Amino acid sequence: MDYTTAGPQAHETRSVLYANCISYDMATRKTISIRDDQEEWIQDNHLNLSSFVQEKLDELIEEREN
Repeated sequence: MDYTTAGPQAHETRSVLYANCISYDMATRKTISIRDDQEEWIQDNHLNLSSFVQEKLDELIEEREN
């Protein structure tokens, strides 16, 4: 896409994508498997799975370090 002719919205989108790329440098992507019923519950309850897993890992790490 040519951003010079796409108008101001394309310029804004490019900025947002750039910000997202920066945040990915601070984390590692992992793939996990969940059951279909778990996926449905996650969607129904608007759970951010990444945040949830990170919080649970932090709790486990803290427990094991003490």
